[in-house]
Parts: sequence; C-alpha cells; structure tokens
Amino acid sequence: MTRALLICALCLGAARAKDPGRIVLYPGHGQAQGFTLSGRILEGRAPHARVEDGPARNLWRALKALESDEIKGATLALGVGQRAWRVRADDDGVFVLGVDGLDPGLSVGVHVVTAHVVEDRGHPTPPAEGALFILPPHGCALISDIDDTIVHTEVRSKRRMLKNTLLKNAAQLRPVAGAAAAYQRARAAGAVAVFYVSGSPQNLMERLMAFMSLRGFPAGPIMLKNIGRDPTFDQARYKLSHLREILRQHPGLKFTLIGDSGERDPEIYAQLKAEHPQAVHGILIRQAGGDLRPARFQGMTLFERFEGLPALCPPPPG
Repeated sequence: MTRALLICALCLGAARAKDPGRIVLYPGHGQAQGFTLSGRILEGRAPHARVEDGPARNLWRALKALESDEIKGATLALGVGQRAWRVRADDDGVFVLGVDGLDPGLSVGVHVVTAHVVEDRGHPTPPAEGALFILPPHGCALISDIDDTIVHTEVRSKRRMLKNTLLKNAAQLRPVAGAAAAYQRARAAGAVAVFYVSGSPQNLMERLMAFMSLRGFPAGPIMLKNIGRDPTFDQARYKLSHLREILRQHPGLKFTLIGDSGERDPEIYAQLKAEHPQAVHGILIRQAGGDLRPARFQGMTLFERFEGLPALCPPPPG
C-alpha cells in the first residue's frame, strides 16, 4: 500500500509539472486618474511561431489556442509602479481590473504592468509583464480594425479565411502593405495612441500581439471578442460597445477611425460619428471588396493603399 501511494504521488507530481499556467496580459489604457487592465490565465506554455513551421503544426497550435484551457478562479496580483491590486479570474480565465480616482495620478506614457498568481489552482504559473498606456487628456488617436485592414485575413471567403487563421502562424501572416509604416508615421507626428478593435476571438490575442510586434505596428490597446459574453454574430453591436467605451474613457481626444469595406466598418463608423461628431475627426476605409457603392462611404476617405495617404491625425492646435 505504501509503495502504491508513493507511485501515485509521483504520478500526480509529474502531471502537475506538465501542466503549467501562463498569464496573458492585454495592453491596457487609461488616463492619469484611472485605467482598465484585463487578461487571461491559461494552461500551457505560450506558442512560439516560426516562419518554417508547416501547416500541420500550425493547425494543431491554432486549434489548441481556440480550444484554450483556462484556469478558473485563479487569484492574481497586478502591479503598476508601487501600487498593487488583486483580481480573480472568471470561468473563462478572464480577469478585469478597473481603477478610478488615483491620487496622485499616473504620468502620461507607457507603464510596465506586473502580474503574478496568488492562487494558481494547482498550476504553477510564472509571473508576467505587460503594458499600460496612460494617455493625455487632449490630442488625436487612431482606432483601427485588424482583419483585412492591417492583415490579410480574407474574411469574405470562408475557405481562405480558415486557411489564414488555422494554417498560418503569427510569423507567416501577410500584413497589408504600408499599414505599419503609416501608423508609425502617425505616432511620430503626434498621435497619442493606436487602438486595435476587432471581432476576432480573444483566443487569438497572443497570435495578433506577436504579429504586430514582428511586423512593426505600434503597440497599443487591443480589444478582441469574448465569445460567450460579447455578441457572437451581431458585429455592429459588439464593435460599437467597445468604440463607445474608448470614447467615454478619453472624452478629450479626437479619433481617426480606420477600417475596410469587406464587412460593416463603414456603417459602424458612420453611426459612431453620428453619435459623437466632435470626437471623430475622420474615417478611412481600405478597399477590400464587398459593396463599393459610393453611398456607403459618404464623408469618408476610401483608399486602396496606405502609401500616399494624408496625415492620419490632425496636427495639434497652435
């Protein structure tokens, strides 16, 4: 009996060692007195994409990401500077921290976020770091779609979309020519941030963060769909809720909205501009198929290539 118990204990220990966790911190944003941070805690190690990886390996990795085993109910400590807060992951492994009324407030700029697990639910999980973007009260910022706006996903063809999503990794995704350089020029000219808002599931967050880093897109807050909580099929309702929240948290900023013609970006952005005419500086729509009748793009700039576009953000006053 003693020997059997010892063997069981060793087996359990081996299983624990093979079942680590990881913290995925989503880029957060806010202003001096408050901010929002979120992320997920998942089982398994982070994927490492390579250009030479084949379709079979990519498919296995993609399906594993989409299926994702979350660590439910884990408790984490999130730190920014000398301050720290505790959060608890929900049944999807998602944790959200909203902070208001900071005194003294945080300085404008990028702050390092630290995260470690207080209760790991049996999964040994190393600490992680992320970024928090504290923005000034005034200025211009970009809000960009992702699929077919900055990366070729080909969402209008289910076959090609599935091929790009399942059979290619972050290192193999094809960026839209000129997009990264245009966004970098906008940041260099004074744009205070680039927000990325997409209907892709949050299970693809690590993949998209890796793609943006590899392809030179400026880092910024990324909002992806929380399947099961966000509207699954109502893209307009999902996207508008996130866009409105960005505008609510940054009431003094003016935004340039960038999307594509393949889905409903023109209609969604037009509605947002109708609701907040002072906050939306301009709307740029990349031609990516779909309905190209001029009526869809009234008051917008329809373009084929990012090269040659005028300034994406208005110059600062004075």
